[in-house]
Amino acid sequence: MIFAPPTASGIVDVLTTRMIDTYRKPIFAAAGNSGPALGELSSPGVAATAFSVGAYTPREAWKANFGVTPTETETAAPYSATGPTDNGGLKPDFLGVTGTLATAPGYDKGYAGHTHYYALPPGYNDF
Repeated sequence: MIFAPPTASGIVDVLTTRMIDTYRKPIFAAAGNSGPALGELSSPGVAATAFSVGAYTPREAWKANFGVTPTETETAAPYSATGPTDNGGLKPDFLGVTGTLATAPGYDKGYAGHTHYYALPPGYNDF
């Protein structure tokens, strides 16, 4: 039997759907960093049965990292793909926290030219 992908789906999305159906395991995929635009979610996050994860920046992280206060209490990261998909699907399914402090290896000196509004302790970076 030949399986034709639904409208506007790529081969990676078809294979992802087949793996989920065959192995009955969830697959989580990044929504992408293309910003809020129609049809800009990354594959395989657009597969109907895959879980797509976008980026969310907490209000406190906006203040600490960039010195700004968002007008909304809940704000998606401006670079996060927010959908909908090119075939009208509502994605991403989840938002993951980004723009917060995390431990960093000693060799990681941070982003070139990136200035902070606060001093980071040794061994930390913002991601």
